[in-house]
Amino acid sequence: MNILLLSHGFLPGHKEATKITITEFKRQLVEEGHNVVLIAERSISETIKKVKKVQEELGAEFDIVHGFSAAPIIVMKTMLVKKNTSPKAKTIHTLKSYSKNLFGGLGTSFLLNMVDVVTVSTEIFRKRLIHRGCLPSKIKVIRSHIDLRKFLPLDKNILKHNYGLSGKIVLYYGSLHENKGPQFLAEAMDGVDATLLLAPRHKVSEEFQELLDESVIVITEDIDVTEYVNMADVLVLPYKNMKGTEGNPSCLLEAMACKTPVITSDLPELLEIVSPEKDVLMTSPGDVTHLRRQIQRVLTDTELKTKMVTNSFEKTKEFDVRKVTKGFLSVYES
Repeated sequence: MNILLLSHGFLPGHKEATKITITEFKRQLVEEGHNVVLIAERSISETIKKVKKVQEELGAEFDIVHGFSAAPIIVMKTMLVKKNTSPKAKTIHTLKSYSKNLFGGLGTSFLLNMVDVVTVSTEIFRKRLIHRGCLPSKIKVIRSHIDLRKFLPLDKNILKHNYGLSGKIVLYYGSLHENKGPQFLAEAMDGVDATLLLAPRHKVSEEFQELLDESVIVITEDIDVTEYVNMADVLVLPYKNMKGTEGNPSCLLEAMACKTPVITSDLPELLEIVSPEKDVLMTSPGDVTHLRRQIQRVLTDTELKTKMVTNSFEKTKEFDVRKVTKGFLSVYES
């Protein structure tokens, strides 16, 4: 098949989860034997120009036009590209997360109903769209993915030695947006006998810097995510809510694949894919006291840690990019 993947632009740099996951998905589709083109462009007119140019080079139209976004309104781009370049193509639109833009999801159910299939990563998201007027037959739940060939367990002690670190390490990486809850983690570390290692996507603001004490290590350059996740004794993802975050967060899945324990929030989307006390530890969003206790538990209870990483490692097989890609291919071909 000739498959066109559309993203509404990527953020600068190499740390953006959307860029990484869509690029991995493209690579897997190519491995499956398909001709795949990825265009990340905000302008609809520029996107259409680029698609037409690619089609001239291919000498054929696309069989599939597959858009990705957080805001449902971006489905307009998917439909306009189809209309103006590949009118016979099947259209799929994947909503990667809840939109942080208030206007991004208002009154867009009629637009989502125009595409052939809408995919989301959780049943909760599916039910929310149906409640807003989307046709149940249009919406499919397909989990987000990680590349299990890349994220593998490594020796923590060797990595700590290589990086010149010692003692227990609590890791947080990704965006420092308040919805992600890093402010809760900074406060919870008071009294915890461990080093907090922060690897933010962007520069740390002065306001957030004031929450950190001198013992916190902030890594501003690009990191080898696999090594840092493996080096950590626990990854903490204290989400305030899931706005702007995939229902199956990449950071969560990457840590599980590396057999690194995870503490996260007991939000419904996360409870759909992991079980508290079995796969991960959980806290209520913003409950700093309980978050501190959970960090101390996982750092001191070896039996608990072993149980969680064994269970969560097994669960990551559901999110392997090879399995998820086959799920999308079945949608393309149906």
